[in-house]
Amino acid sequence: MFEPSRLHEVNLETELPTQDENENKDLASQMYVDLMNQLKEKYSKVESIEKDVKREHKQLVSSITMLYGIVKSMENVFNETLEMPHEIITLFECLEAQMSEMMNIYVFSKLF
Repeated sequence: MFEPSRLHEVNLETELPTQDENENKDLASQMYVDLMNQLKEKYSKVESIEKDVKREHKQLVSSITMLYGIVKSMENVFNETLEMPHEIITLFECLEAQMSEMMNIYVFSKLF
């Protein structure tokens, strides 16, 4: 009939060829260099993303500031004009409130 398979223990220290200490140090050094290169690459990617975010934030602040100036100029014109429809004034007041809030969040909060 069938013969049961025999399992035996394997001692890895005696079965595997041993490496001398220099080879172990070389392997560890190479692994260390590889890991540092990976870390450097990831850090470079993070720096690149950070530069992009800062550039986009600067553009956003510039646009918001320009729009805020236009809104304030329009407010002066509307105050001098006597015959403005009520709906236009209401919409403009909403726009002004939103622009003021954005200026406070993105510009003035960074200055003070």
